[in-house]
Amino acid sequence: MIKLSSQLRAALAADSPANAGPASPTPSGSALSLDESSGISDREVASSQEQTLPASEIDVRSIHSSDSEDVPEPIHNPLPEVPPNCGPPTVPLNVLIDFAVQHTYHEITVLAELMQRKTSDQGEQERKMSLVQFAHATRSQFLKMVALVKWIRVSKRMDVCYSIDYLLDLQSQYFIDTADRLVAMTRGDLELARLPEYHIAPAIDVLVLGTYNRMPSKIKEAFIPPPKITPREQKLVTARLNQLIENRLSRLSSGIPPNIREIHINNGIATLLVPGEFEIKITLLGETEVVKWTLLNIKILVEDYELGMGLPLVHPLQLNSMHGVLQSRMNVAANPIKEAFFFLHSFCVSLQLDVLFCQTSRLAAGRLRENITIEKYDIKERLLVVGYWVKRSKSKKLTVGQVKYDAQYRVQIYEDKDDKLSGLKVRHFPHAPQLGTIDCSAGMLSMDRLLSQTYSVRCKERLLRLRRILEAAEPMLEVKMKGLAVPSLALSLLPDTTANEEMLSICVNSFCGKVICNINVLSPENEDVLAFGRALYSSQCSHQTIRMYLQKLRVTLVIERYRRSLKALPVREVRETELLPFVKSVLSEKPEQRMVLQYLRSENYYLLVTFVPDETEVVSIKLQLLEVFDERAQFIQLDNQDEVKVTAVREAVEQGTMRFGRPNKPTLQKECSREQQLAFAIATVEDRITYMYLATELQKKGIGVDLRKDDTHVPGGLALHITDVTGVVPFDAAEFFKCCVRNCLRLDNRNRYTFQFEMCFENIPLVRDVPHGLAHRRDGDKNEDTNKVSFTRECA
Repeated sequence: MIKLSSQLRAALAADSPANAGPASPTPSGSALSLDESSGISDREVASSQEQTLPASEIDVRSIHSSDSEDVPEPIHNPLPEVPPNCGPPTVPLNVLIDFAVQHTYHEITVLAELMQRKTSDQGEQERKMSLVQFAHATRSQFLKMVALVKWIRVSKRMDVCYSIDYLLDLQSQYFIDTADRLVAMTRGDLELARLPEYHIAPAIDVLVLGTYNRMPSKIKEAFIPPPKITPREQKLVTARLNQLIENRLSRLSSGIPPNIREIHINNGIATLLVPGEFEIKITLLGETEVVKWTLLNIKILVEDYELGMGLPLVHPLQLNSMHGVLQSRMNVAANPIKEAFFFLHSFCVSLQLDVLFCQTSRLAAGRLRENITIEKYDIKERLLVVGYWVKRSKSKKLTVGQVKYDAQYRVQIYEDKDDKLSGLKVRHFPHAPQLGTIDCSAGMLSMDRLLSQTYSVRCKERLLRLRRILEAAEPMLEVKMKGLAVPSLALSLLPDTTANEEMLSICVNSFCGKVICNINVLSPENEDVLAFGRALYSSQCSHQTIRMYLQKLRVTLVIERYRRSLKALPVREVRETELLPFVKSVLSEKPEQRMVLQYLRSENYYLLVTFVPDETEVVSIKLQLLEVFDERAQFIQLDNQDEVKVTAVREAVEQGTMRFGRPNKPTLQKECSREQQLAFAIATVEDRITYMYLATELQKKGIGVDLRKDDTHVPGGLALHITDVTGVVPFDAAEFFKCCVRNCLRLDNRNRYTFQFEMCFENIPLVRDVPHGLAHRRDGDKNEDTNKVSFTRECA
């Protein structure tokens, strides 16, 4: 401080007016400075003075020459020099003058442009006012510049203030650094630099007795180990500790929670076990009543093998922290065992809930994505609500592309606040018996197991509800429940269904709760099957809707039967997209459920099979023949369609022939199957088409023909009779044709298409030495003349 005061006094004396001459700047001054209030400074005096001489019109050189003789020699300044970056901010004077000149030039340019637009009398007045304002503003600006140049002569005195300010800041920094060093030494090095305690007793012994007989106990503890206790003493101590622990626990038995299922006392340590939560070990370190329980170890039994792979869920540092907190609470508690139980029980319940939340989060982000949702998780309330079998819905209140997830069922895992001793409980919404629960006593929690058990019960519950709905919609429908692990409903759609492949199977997807319908003979992507599943899954499914879908499925199943039976028939199924437009227009008025079959030998003919649900026949089938030539399509009415389609096949086989006609009481056991009926109808229609081709060709040749049904014993039943051959026989053969009873062509398509030409004569003069005709013909027929004979020739 003495040095600082002397430096300040010397600096003020050197700068006082008595010791200094007239103030004038030195020609070789290094820098000009302005304080921050003026906002202007200069560092290069020589260059700035040369630039300001012509602008300010002041003879600065004459001032320097007149005052240079009175400037005394410079006195040594005891203050330190200010570093370049530690002083006030400065600006060169030449830059400041350049700014002023450029500003003036800009104002003159703008004023010149504005004056050209003012030509009226009023504009002339405004021009004069603008000139006066410009002159006044410019004069004021340059007067400030002149004042600034004059001020430069005395600006040197301000440097002393800058040096003083810098010196004061430097000294203040010294004081701060000294204080920081002293505090660091006090807190670090000086803590161990203390005087030891005075050994009064050894000093008295030395002064009075002249000897030193007592050694410090630290030396004995360091070099002489304490004697070990014997095994007998160890047994006695542990037995006494066991007795004390039993006595203390017996007095606290009324307050011990029942959740502590096991208490073991061994080797002076009591082990308390709560299954699935924790295990603690405690002991006593004395016999008096004031001795507190000592907590030795804490073991958390909550495990997670799905995510944590059996590793400890609590870090050892957390266990150490819990150990300290619990020990302090046991020391002040009236019942330490009860306090320890509630403390660790609350922690384990929270840990179990957190484990279930982590498992649920992983399931929601992985395997059960978009099928379950976590609706609420509150750590303070100990509550976890999980919704499953989620339905996606779009609301007008949501933004574009945003989907709302609504859970059909919920499971709530919570801690009962009224029952502090119980663990986590499970509540299902809506409630149902035998739903999944959590076994907290095992310690291995599994949200996947809980959801799996719940899914199984919910699937059975939904299937039973669907069974009641189906039976109410169609009381005569037989619905069976099948399967144990994966239950399902089995429905027989057709009366003659015996194979499991044609059974309608209804099951529930356990992951999302959707109803899945399946018929093995149909494709999994069949629209009718998928639509029926969606209708059953929806909450708005009336009995009429169910009956409608069942009728569609019956028709679809019959169509699939027919498709399978067509593999060995001379027809192929044609998609309606492959047909010509005018053919599609003809088919537009027919029922939607239909099949279009094209004959392979006659590609211009199509057999249209339409299916219509019927209460009596289950499915009513109608056949129509479609003829397509050029750009014309027309339906050909089949003669006696019932005879074409329905035939008692078994009866015909027994008789060795085909008999047309419907029995009085047709039953599925006596009648042929639907596939056989369709095959017979296709073959019959194909025969008629072939007869039509043949009749057309014969008529072109001038031969009269007539397609008629022959006797029942004739295979196929149809025959093309020749009625007139006069157009092709050039001679008169009236006597010959008079003896001819029947001329006909019959079709044989067993191996290949062949026509048998049959002629039947009477009064034939030939000798009957060879058998001819059929067996019953040889035996004789009452309805035919015995003189008649027939000849048959096969023609390809």
